[in-house]
Amino acid sequence: MNNVLRKEYMKALIIGKGNVGRAMSEILALVGWQSCFFTGRAPDDRFVEAARDADIVFLAISTKDKGEIEFGYIMKCLELGKPIVTCAKGALAWHFDELKPHLDKIGFSTTVGGASSMLALARSPHLGTFEEAAGSLNGTMNFLCWSAEHRLDPYTALAEARREALCEPGARTLTEVVNGEVQDVIKKASILFNVLDLDLGYAVSPDDFSYRVFTDEELVRLFSSPTCRRFIVTIAPSGRYPLGSSMLYADAKPWDIIGSFADAPAEFFNDMPVNRQNNCLSLQKKGIGREMIWGIGAGAQPTAAAMFGDARKLLCV
Repeated sequence: MNNVLRKEYMKALIIGKGNVGRAMSEILALVGWQSCFFTGRAPDDRFVEAARDADIVFLAISTKDKGEIEFGYIMKCLELGKPIVTCAKGALAWHFDELKPHLDKIGFSTTVGGASSMLALARSPHLGTFEEAAGSLNGTMNFLCWSAEHRLDPYTALAEARREALCEPGARTLTEVVNGEVQDVIKKASILFNVLDLDLGYAVSPDDFSYRVFTDEELVRLFSSPTCRRFIVTIAPSGRYPLGSSMLYADAKPWDIIGSFADAPAEFFNDMPVNRQNNCLSLQKKGIGREMIWGIGAGAQPTAAAMFGDARKLLCV
């Protein structure tokens, strides 16, 4: 495989030098592509000069605002005629309507579900009327739930998650990590819902969600319970499921978007390995039945590898 790719010599510009950016650089070196980093926080003249010399741009920064920085980079790349691959979620979560006409020039499969390819399933042109979706969309949250199921102390599980770089940058305590991951789930749920293209006439954004903030005491109790619970996001017709235990919610009539800790329903996740940091998605369509997909949802190496796959599709190599 490497010998084939070496014939397709490419130059890549990587925005961000964090865990994913460095993993991206390592993968590109293995396949013979040249890469360099850009660490600025705005698509300024220096960025334009670097991007013009690149065949493709990788956006590997964390969301610090409502996706404005990411959106600026993406729009500048589109203006320059450069395909861009992003793992950052903010731009698509808050600016989906503006980016929708350009999705064929943007690689974004890792923004929801990491390396699971669940967005490819959600975008599938298969016939059938969408009825319902349910998914485990956050690898870190899934890892903490899986650890609790296997009777691992929550603080030990947290330490392991941080060692494996599964947590959002800067989050240290259990409360910081989980509440940060809830925000991550909200961004992913927004993107997933919009990608399903349910003809609302508008895009849902994280601003449309209400959510609960967890205390450390609640989380210790939750992650000390050895039950097969996962943080599950459901998209279903309004009123189909009760909202009493929901931890996050958006009213997108005629749909409800609900997120809560719950036993993993067999009808959604039967035979899918929801272990460790795996993510999974189950779609129900009238006339087709249930379609399911799963894969690794967190971690720098799997994310970078999936981003490389997006790049190859955009560049047709």
